Amino acid sequence: MMPTKNRCSPSYLLEHEEYRVLLDCGHTTLARLLDRDIDIRSIDAVFLTHFHTDHSSDLLPVIHARWIDERSRNIDFKNITLLGPQGLQENIRKLCDVFMPGAEDVYPLTYLEGLTTTQIGPFAVQPFPVFHVPNMESMGYRIDCNGSSLAYAGDAGPEQSEKFFDAIHAVDVLLVEAGTTKPVPIHCTSEQAFDMAKQVLAKRLVLTHIEEYRVEEVKEFALQYPEVVVAEDGLKLLIDN
Repeated sequence: MMPTKNRCSPSYLLEHEEYRVLLDCGHTTLARLLDRDIDIRSIDAVFLTHFHTDHSSDLLPVIHARWIDERSRNIDFKNITLLGPQGLQENIRKLCDVFMPGAEDVYPLTYLEGLTTTQIGPFAVQPFPVFHVPNMESMGYRIDCNGSSLAYAGDAGPEQSEKFFDAIHAVDVLLVEAGTTKPVPIHCTSEQAFDMAKQVLAKRLVLTHIEEYRVEEVKEFALQYPEVVVAEDGLKLLIDN
């Protein structure tokens, strides 16, 4: 997804009490966080769905900015927990070797790779497999907290495994991309995303990954269904059941 002045590449801030998680960390995420007066040191974890740059390119800048700030102010380094597909730690280490050599050995990063269910702060996290492109592993996340639930699939086509649909069943909020106008295997249309949400009995659907030139078209589609929301930069949602 091409970022513009008005629409950032995918990154979603999930908060409960004082715990903060980024779901993906695409182009311009760091700048958008600063624009909204969000202290990047308050980010406790980042969950990556896959390694395409529009979903991951600002992860290293976030880490690097924290490292420089904490080192220059002589304050304790704060750990970041990173979740993602297999190869996450190897990929981050390679980037650190090029752009911030030595930092990865001293800056506290906790890596969790693959489809293991885990507890991250207040969030029960269930990763699930996602088909996006055949040459790259992708995964999504179902996140439960205090009886409420959210699922985020990243980039996903309409044809998915049983494990995918089981994981997102009956969530309160489902984030699904509507990145294409014509049916293709690697992205969903608005109609396909809506059908997916209806199939799994999701209470609310948030359509994501929409190029700026398509926003009005997708909004017109969403007007037909009160449970459908079109993602916009700065959108805030309260997730409850």
